[in-house]
Amino acid sequence: MKTYMSRKAHPEQGIEIVREGEITRVYFDFEDSENTIAMGDETPVTEEITTAEVVDVVGLAGYGEIASAIINDRYTNDKMQAVIANWLNADTVEDDAKRSEYAAEYETMQQWRKHAKEVARKAVAMMQQ
Repeated sequence: MKTYMSRKAHPEQGIEIVREGEITRVYFDFEDSENTIAMGDETPVTEEITTAEVVDVVGLAGYGEIASAIINDRYTNDKMQAVIANWLNADTVEDDAKRSEYAAEYETMQQWRKHAKEVARKAVAMMQQ
């Protein structure tokens, strides 16, 4: 899930881990942006904000649990099954644009899975320090 915050700097390794009781919260993919707020007749105010992806892992927070939390946050089981089914059956679709859409959708999912595994690997390494 995307979260918004005010920060002075991004974490050095690009990941922040916060433990709150049984929950391990993993922040990653930090980006700076601006948010403009207009309050009635007042002059709009622009503030600098940071966005990040964040997932919560309840209980054991090992590599598999963190990677799964990141993947499942973006791709529910139903959505992942639909992407895979579309990709597997793409060769039976006559519409070239639809075939390309299915292939791109599958590649995007695979890239997210790879990214999730990399974040999980870094997060576990950080927790072991």
